[in-house]
Amino acid sequence: KGWNYLYRESKESERFTDDINEAVMIHSKTTVPGNTKGYGKTCKLGFVPTRKDKCRVGFPIPGNQKIENATTADGYEPNCYTNERVTDKYVPKLRELMHKRTGKFSQGK
Repeated sequence: KGWNYLYRESKESERFTDDINEAVMIHSKTTVPGNTKGYGKTCKLGFVPTRKDKCRVGFPIPGNQKIENATTADGYEPNCYTNERVTDKYVPKLRELMHKRTGKFSQGK
């Protein structure tokens, strides 16, 4: 069966949430192969981006504190803030539940 392009959420499925205790929205996207092509060059510290060539791969900024000329161990420039609540609270819960379900996922970070 194909994708239903006319699908709409019902009014009953939408409501306000208590985003402190109830929900976290995670922005994510698909990265197509063309966006990762050349990342070994375009994501290194010192690369000057152009309209065509720029880093489209996220490297987490340690502690969410941007430091001038900082790099990862491999020389990539950190360019992506992380949601520490997701990293510290929800990822471990998700890994635990996935491990209980299949036994295939690591409990570590």
